[in-house]
Parts: sequence; C-alpha cells; structure tokens
Amino acid sequence: MNSQRVLLTGVTGFLGSHTAIRLLEKGYQVTGTLRDMDRAAAIREVIARHTPHIHRLTFAQADLQDKTQWFELTKGIDFVQHVASPFPRELPGHEDDIIVPAREGVLNILTAAAANKVKRVVLTSSSAAVTHGKTPQQLGKVYTEADWSNVNNTKDLTPTLKVKR
Repeated sequence: MNSQRVLLTGVTGFLGSHTAIRLLEKGYQVTGTLRDMDRAAAIREVIARHTPHIHRLTFAQADLQDKTQWFELTKGIDFVQHVASPFPRELPGHEDDIIVPAREGVLNILTAAAANKVKRVVLTSSSAAVTHGKTPQQLGKVYTEADWSNVNNTKDLTPTLKVKR
C-alpha cells in the first residue's frame, strides 16, 4: 500500500472530486480540504460511488487566506494538489472578492509547502488562463507555458478569468 500523503484543495468541486478518486485509486492517503465541513458527508458519498478506497480519504476545513492553517495542513504531507479557487455562482460587487483570496491562497499554500518540505506542489488552472480574448485562429494551436489570455480584451472578462491569469 502507498503511504504517501496528498493534500488536495477543493475536494468538493468537480475537478477536486475526480482528482480525489484518481489519487485514492492510485493508493494515496488523501486529505481533502473544503470550506464547510457540513459538506464532507455528501462529497464522501459521491466519491465512494466511484472507488472502494474511501477509507483513505479524510477531510480538513480550510480557508485560503489563513496562513497558519496551511502551515499545519502541510505538515507530514508529501504532495499538494491545489485545485481550489473561489468560483461564486454570482459575481461579487468587487473583483478583489475573488482575486485576493485566490492569489493569497496560492501564496499561502506555496509558502507552507516550502516550509514543510513538501516534495511537489501541483497548481491547477483553467483553459481560461490561455484562451480568453483570443481569435478563432489563435485558438487553433497547442499552448505552452508562454501563452496567456489577453486580459486587455475586456469583452466578457470576469474576475475569475483574471485570477486564472
């Protein structure tokens, strides 16, 4: 059995839950973070429908902006997969209500992971990070780490897309 431990942020999201299933199937011990522990039972039930290894999944309540919490959560962790980001159903009154927690969350997790000597951190973004504001001709290519969305093209530009940049 694999004894390596993964801290997976955003376990209640679509990508987070699918990532948890794959990690459990590969034998990892997974701690999934969520903002509200009241959602733990429901997401455990969903994930259990897709893997018999649910016993290797635990949960921790976390706030992206709480530096101390991330330092504690990364202790004894081998890997972090950061897939959480604020994604409200409705846009807030000010874009910083999305941008600040997303940015601070990444910085807090990276700082804590470095302090606790986590072996690897994987940050997951969205295709919006590279495709927004592109022409149809520009979309028909293979993207690399050098490609980013055109944030100067403000048509349909939301704070969520700015975060992804």
